[in-house]
Amino acid sequence: MKALITKTMLCVSFAALALTSCELDQNPVGSIREDEAWEKVTDADNFYIGLLSALRGVSGGSNVYVTEAQADLFNITLNASSLNQEHKWTFTTQQFAGDNIWASNYGLIGSANYILNNIDRIPADEDEKEYLQTYVGVCHMARAYAYINMLPRYCVNYENEEQAATAYGLPIVENVDINAKPARASLKETYEYIFNELDLAESLIYDEGTLDEPGLDLLTALRARACLLHKDYDKAIECCDVLIDAYPLIDNESNFSKMWSDDTGSEII
Repeated sequence: MKALITKTMLCVSFAALALTSCELDQNPVGSIREDEAWEKVTDADNFYIGLLSALRGVSGGSNVYVTEAQADLFNITLNASSLNQEHKWTFTTQQFAGDNIWASNYGLIGSANYILNNIDRIPADEDEKEYLQTYVGVCHMARAYAYINMLPRYCVNYENEEQAATAYGLPIVENVDINAKPARASLKETYEYIFNELDLAESLIYDEGTLDEPGLDLLTALRARACLLHKDYDKAIECCDVLIDAYPLIDNESNFSKMWSDDTGSEII
């Protein structure tokens, strides 16, 4: 009888272990497997929302105010220890808040790369493919935007083609690999990459854009900024002439206040 009871208990124990093992063999709540992530157009919609979030992230916060705090014309008034050190240029490599600029812009590049590397896996008809090409265009624009953000902060100023061919630029990253350690491209190669990305984006994006969706006007503004950094002043002026009438400068205090408090105003591209 004791032997029977012992065998029964062992069988129950093994069954419990088997059931527990099966129960644990599940995806975490709120996640899906990689091979199920790109099955339909709505999957691309969801990843695109994440890209827009990353795009907004690099356009504000410490990506903007750290370099402002370092500028000669900025006088800090709040007792923020981090910004005080940036403002006084007494920060250390362990403390510098500006490192987030590098991390967040490469995070944006990573989001764009993930979409570009996977979007063709979605089975789509011709109309859906045309719809998805806009996402591809915004990904190329996002990569150019990130590199334009980092150029004046982590590279020497562009002087000419000869100087740029030997000066350090930025690591060009087109794949998602957390273990990769890409070397820095030359400054010349970095600018060539940026202008190529802008050209690709321009060939795939069809409208002017809105406050929520990047479009051709933003591309033109980015090209103007890249040309200015590249010392192609005539091309920068040409790009600005396209936009200056459509986005006139605010000329009164009330509208200026609304631009900062409500994200509304004639200057916003």
